[in-house]
Amino acid sequence: MNPKFTVAIPLYNKKQYISRCLSSVKNQTYTNFDILIIDDGSTDMSNEAVKDWLNKNKDVQYSVTMKRQENIGALKTRNLLIQNSENRFVAFLDADDIWLPNHLNELKKLIIKHIDQVTLFSTGYYKHKGNDRASHNLGKYSEYFGILDYFTAMSQSSGYLNSSVVCIDKIKLPLEVFSLDFSVKVNEDLLVWSKLACDKGLAFSAVKTAINYIDAAEASKGGQLLDTFLVYNGILLMSKSWTNHTNVRRYARIFAAKNIASFRLNNSFRGFFKQVFSCFTVKTFFPSFLSVLFLFVPKFLIRLKMII
Repeated sequence: MNPKFTVAIPLYNKKQYISRCLSSVKNQTYTNFDILIIDDGSTDMSNEAVKDWLNKNKDVQYSVTMKRQENIGALKTRNLLIQNSENRFVAFLDADDIWLPNHLNELKKLIIKHIDQVTLFSTGYYKHKGNDRASHNLGKYSEYFGILDYFTAMSQSSGYLNSSVVCIDKIKLPLEVFSLDFSVKVNEDLLVWSKLACDKGLAFSAVKTAINYIDAAEASKGGQLLDTFLVYNGILLMSKSWTNHTNVRRYARIFAAKNIASFRLNNSFRGFFKQVFSCFTVKTFFPSFLSVLFLFVPKFLIRLKMII
């Protein structure tokens, strides 16, 4: 079996990185793919950077399609990438990240072995911030190749899946995924991955095949605390219809705890209090309790107890 991939790249104001991204795709050892880019209303001439790269790389043996649109956000852009993909397997790559040459080949091996069992496929990756490059601690799964319970794995580490290593089997997607609107600004991807993994899990290879570049300025924005409440509620609500959801609540609580602690550490008491107060419109006990608790816990204790 030689699956053909659509390499799906959502592009928004990544002019300085997109050439690096495209070159990493060109260097793949497995070459049965085409590229689809949707420019989500970039204002920095990102589309011109793509055209410039194409002019300098006329030797590519695959098709590269770029579409432009008014800005609608990352989640809706990814949905459009899936809808416009001509191939069964859609491999996502953020425009400021890169793949190592073995990425698509590793996904191919996962697909061949587990095509009939899951919708999601993923690999390990490095995270790069500033001058530092590190990898997630995957514990007993550090050399794993097979199917994992998504929620058990993600409760231990976020290193099992992100938006630059995930691949989707398009024909298994629930139709409603295309119209999802979670009304959150950050972590909306977690809701999509949770819905697609549901109680089937994901096929995962611990082989590291990508580098996730973390922009310190963007990482510090963090959205609103309200987003954490909405994502927490959304995960629990969607899991009610699943046959197996024993690990979902634990995953949701760990997600909420880490995010609330991070908000407390990165905001003043007054700023955090305002965000906590604005969240009381969302009726959910655990995040509400934890947010009020963290109002009175000194920051140095949070740093000792939490790994953010």
